[in-house]
Parts: sequence; C-alpha cells; structure tokens
Amino acid sequence: MIKLKTATIHKYKSIETEQSLDLNADITVLVGLNESGKTSVLEALAKTND
Repeated sequence: MIKLKTATIHKYKSIETEQSLDLNADITVLVGLNESGKTSVLEALAKTND
C-alpha cells in the first residue's frame, strides 16, 4: 500500500499560490473559513487516486 505523506497543490480551482500539506497517517484536519478552498484541497487529493 502506498501512503501519501506530503502534497503540494498549485493552480487548482481556487488555489492560486503553491500550498504544501503534511499528511499524518492517523488523522489530518482541514480547518478554514467558508470559501477558503478546503473542498478544492480534497478534490485535488482525490484526483491522485484516479
């Protein structure tokens, strides 16, 4: 099984500047205001599984 440890997203939907995420094997939490790009992050990560 391959586990994703870090992700860098750049120019995807509402994410215009490069954003890097460290992902923990146990739990990762996305917190932010409405319209801040949380769903865009999840969609970008989901595309890695296609």
